[in-house]
Order: sequence, then structure tokens, then C-alpha cells
Amino acid sequence: MREFRKSGGGERLDGKLRKQLVVFAIVFLVMVALMLFHIVRDHLNPLWILVGLIPGLGVGFLLSRTKVLQWDASQGLVIGTADVVGTVILVAYLLFQLSRTSIVGLRMDNADLISLVSLAVTAGTMLGRLMFTLRGVRDVLGDSVGSATR
Repeated sequence: MREFRKSGGGERLDGKLRKQLVVFAIVFLVMVALMLFHIVRDHLNPLWILVGLIPGLGVGFLLSRTKVLQWDASQGLVIGTADVVGTVILVAYLLFQLSRTSIVGLRMDNADLISLVSLAVTAGTMLGRLMFTLRGVRDVLGDSVGSATR
């Protein structure tokens, strides 16, 4: 993220998209703090985080596809717009969020572990959305700069 800001990419983002990325980062950091709290308080193995984090990254990748990123030459900004596929993915994610405890609970009986893994899924989702959206923004910026020099 720091490298992105140094390159001036943050100045070329639509305000709504920038705020959304900040929210993803904040939610991710809060989830990490909560996971650490659960690990220390409940004496849980930190490797359980991977059980939720890795699938969460996959979900984050899918959710990053909910926004179609494009260069708006008139504003000189990268903007994100939702499309039909993105909306379907978002609805599927919301359904997953509503039923995730029961899905995770099928494999585990320990409520503390279920809580930790659920937090890890959310953290992974936010990290995935942040990473893959930033990668998409970089691609759009690279394409816009490349086409402007031709």
C-alpha cells in the first residue's frame, strides 16, 4: 500500500473507491487484533487462522471482481462500477456470511475455534479484496499511462 501511495496511485482514485479500500484495511486490522486476542485468551493454535484465511483470500479475490475498474479520462481517475456478475457474487457472499458459522461448525465442535476461523475468513476476505483491487488499479493505471504515451 505504501508503494502504491509513493507512486501517486492514491491521487488517481475516485473518492468512493479510496474510502472503500481504507475500510477494507481497517476491517482487516480489526480482525487481526481480534484473532490475536482469541489466540492468547483461549490458548488456541495460531495455525487455525490459515484454515479461514486461505479460503477468505479466495472469497476476497471473487469479491474484488464485483467492481469493474476503469480509467475515466475526463476526471483523470480510476473509477469502479458494479456489474451484474459482481452483484451476483456479492449476494452469494452475503449468503455465505449469514451461514458461515454453521458451515465452519460442521467440521469443528469447539466454539472458540469456530470463532477464530470465522474471524480469519473475514480477515482473509478483506485482505483479498484490498490486494486484488489494488492490483486491478495498478493495471488500469499502467494501461492508461501506456496508452497516453502512444
